[in-house]
Amino acid sequence: MMYTAKLGERGRITIPKELRDRYGLRQGMTVELELGEHQIYLRKRQDVVTMLEKYHGIFDDIDDVDAHVAGLRGR
Repeated sequence: MMYTAKLGERGRITIPKELRDRYGLRQGMTVELELGEHQIYLRKRQDVVTMLEKYHGIFDDIDDVDAHVAGLRGR
């Protein structure tokens, strides 16, 4: 599918909402731009914080992490 966007003031473009939602792009995120032959590639930058966000709160229901890990290891 092809999307279009108009170049605005100071060279800014708005990424269509459908693409922002599909690729998890949010305000304030950094994206990378790579130049190809007659093309510009836009990539979501994968910083450590972004990669670890999916694990946020994973141990919220565990009171003692050390005891939980020992239990997983069969000790």
